[in-house]
Amino acid sequence: MTTKKSKSAGKGAVKAVPSPSSPKERKIAVIGTTPHRANAPYDDPAWEIWGVGRWHPDVRRWDRWFEIHDLATLKADYDDHLKYLADSGKPVYVREPTPKIPNGVVYPREPIVERFGGTYFFTSTIAWMTALALHEGVTHLGLWGVDMATHGEYATQKPGCKHFIAVARLMGVEVVVSRHSDLLREPASYPEPESLLARKIRDRVADVDKHLEQRQAHLKSLELEIAHLRGMKFDLQYFLDNWTEER
Repeated sequence: MTTKKSKSAGKGAVKAVPSPSSPKERKIAVIGTTPHRANAPYDDPAWEIWGVGRWHPDVRRWDRWFEIHDLATLKADYDDHLKYLADSGKPVYVREPTPKIPNGVVYPREPIVERFGGTYFFTSTIAWMTALALHEGVTHLGLWGVDMATHGEYATQKPGCKHFIAVARLMGVEVVVSRHSDLLREPASYPEPESLLARKIRDRVADVDKHLEQRQAHLKSLELEIAHLRGMKFDLQYFLDNWTEER
């Protein structure tokens, strides 16, 4: 992989372009932020390493980094991370030119969105990274340190990751996902019946719900008792302050 100056990315920016001597086989490892990122093929020079999030020593080498958030929304403790990216001199994909990262490469959003039919599945940086890899002709795609395992924001981000993995396979790309990743786990497909494991977990959820209801009822009772005792204390304090001396 070689780099060249890009006017669109701002002064001093670099743009990653394929080397004319690159082999037809192209391997790209997308590295997330969970611990099994340490298992990525850092020691195999055949793999390009694309990272995201705050840099961690587990990521022993990298070729591109992605920081496509609005930098103004990042917490102040990200300043050291941004300085590290700027000092690296390597391609760092950003949403717009910024003096904080003079080696920034503006992410080619428009052609990517046009090629993949809209933004519906672009729900995370990982999705944008994967789409760019497909756009550039990756033949082997790997994901390490990517889980999307919790509720909240990852509940919407996970379908985007799964979508682009499916698109990659449909395009004939060989996809490798860390065996530790939750991306390898799926619920039963509609309308198939639940598995024995799913039924056992659902029964356990019902049992926990029952205990929660009991504790919540007990808590409500305690809250009423506490309110009553506080009222008694208030009354007694009034008498203590106003009725303890006779004249």
